[in-house]
Amino acid sequence: MHMRFRRWVNFLDPRKRRETQEKKDKIVREFNIREFLEKHELVFDVLPSRKDTDPPNNYTDDWEKISTRYKEAQNWTCEVEICKVNLREHRLYLHCHHKNHIRDDNRWDNLQALCVLCHAEQHPHMSPSPWKRIFIEGLRREQGLSTQDYAHN
Repeated sequence: MHMRFRRWVNFLDPRKRRETQEKKDKIVREFNIREFLEKHELVFDVLPSRKDTDPPNNYTDDWEKISTRYKEAQNWTCEVEICKVNLREHRLYLHCHHKNHIRDDNRWDNLQALCVLCHAEQHPHMSPSPWKRIFIEGLRREQGLSTQDYAHN
């Protein structure tokens, strides 16, 4: 019998469906993040600080104000030492990054002003368009910033 068809038939059988759900529930109930990370020795340097009982990782209602205030305090400049591009005239290209990736942790020592390219390096899922890359690199040259030792991947 074809595997997908067998799973579908099992799903239609209430007893099989109940057994499957019970197995899933047991896995979820018994899952221990510390044991998982110790067993699999992943690339994590530290254990996650959030628990599954913590509220969702959402931005605070005042995030836009906090973010703007922080970027102003950094003179609209990327804080990555080898970048330092000033984006005062192009503010949409400067992001405010949470170093610990917890969106509601707005302590200033947890924030960092990053150009879109440096921010993308912190978050692999972000992928700035080629024209943004060209634009930022052009600004760096205009501002007399070294491009020899610096290249966004």
